[in-house]
Amino acid sequence: MAQGTGTITSLNGTVAATTEGLSTISFFTSGTWVATIIIEATCDDSNWFSVQGINPSTTNVITTFSQNLQVVVPCGGFSQIRLRASAFTSGTVTIAWDAGDGTNLSANQPVKLTNSTATNIAAVENNGSVRVQNSPSQKACFSTSIATTTPASAATDFLTIYGATGKVVRILSIDISGTATALADLKVFLIKRSSTNTGGTSSAQTAVPFDSGNTALATIKLYTANPTSLGTAVGTVATTNLLLGGVTTVTGAQLGYTFDLTLNGFGSGVKLLTTSEGLAVNFNGATLPSGTSIVTCNVIWIEE
Repeated sequence: MAQGTGTITSLNGTVAATTEGLSTISFFTSGTWVATIIIEATCDDSNWFSVQGINPSTTNVITTFSQNLQVVVPCGGFSQIRLRASAFTSGTVTIAWDAGDGTNLSANQPVKLTNSTATNIAAVENNGSVRVQNSPSQKACFSTSIATTTPASAATDFLTIYGATGKVVRILSIDISGTATALADLKVFLIKRSSTNTGGTSSAQTAVPFDSGNTALATIKLYTANPTSLGTAVGTVATTNLLLGGVTTVTGAQLGYTFDLTLNGFGSGVKLLTTSEGLAVNFNGATLPSGTSIVTCNVIWIEE
C-alpha cells in the first residue's frame, strides 16, 4: 500500500502517484478551485496518455472532471498515474491518494449480457482477463412434465401451451422422447397458433413453479383424442425427426430430442402475448409407428 498528497495551483500542474506494482489508486480532491483535471498514466515515466477512472458515487466512467470528488483508477501495468490541470483559472486543488493491490475491475463499465433466463455481468480484470458473473433471473419459471402417454391415432396437436392475460409467456425449451414396438422415427413439429383449438379430448396439465411463491397462468393441455378444429397456424417454429427406441431394445434412459427455443441463451424463447396465442407439439396427422408411446415430454417457460 502507498499513500501521498499534493496540490495543483497552475495550468499543467500535476500530482503523480507511483503505482509500485499495485492495482488501484484512489484520488480525492478538495479545496476551492476552478479548473479541468485530466487523468493520465505512463508506462515509461516519460510519455503520458489519458486513461479512465470511475467516480464511485455515480459509477460513471470519467477521463476529466472539474469539481471535488473521489476517482478510482485501475493502474496495473502503469508505472505512474497522475492528475493534471489541462485548464486552470484559480484556486488550489488539494489532492490525497491511496494505492492498494487486489483484484479489481478495469475502468471500463461492466457489460450486461442478458438473455431470457439470466443476466451476466462481464468485465475486464486488471490482468486483462475477462470475468463473467452470472446473476440468476428473478422471473417466474415453470415446467410441466408428461410421462408415458399414447397419442391419438393420426395425431395432430399432442400438447399445447397457451398464453395468459396480462402476462408475457416465454417458452424456453421442449424435450420429447418415445418408444415404439420396433425402432422407428416420428416427425415432430412445433406449431405456433394465433387462436385456440376446439373439441377433442384433453386434460389440463399441472404447472410446477420453480419458486413456490409463484403461480402459473399459462394453460397447458394434453390431447388423447385430436382437437375437432385446430387453432389458426402462424407457422412451424421447428421440426425434428424423432427416433423412437424399440421397446425390446431400449430400457432406462430414452432416446429423445430437445428444442432449445432460446438459441443457447441468445434468443428470447417463443413469446405468447395473449390467451389466444399458443405453441403446439404436433405430429401432423401422420400414421404413427406401431406401439408409439411418448415416454417423456417436458416444457419449461417463464411468465413476466
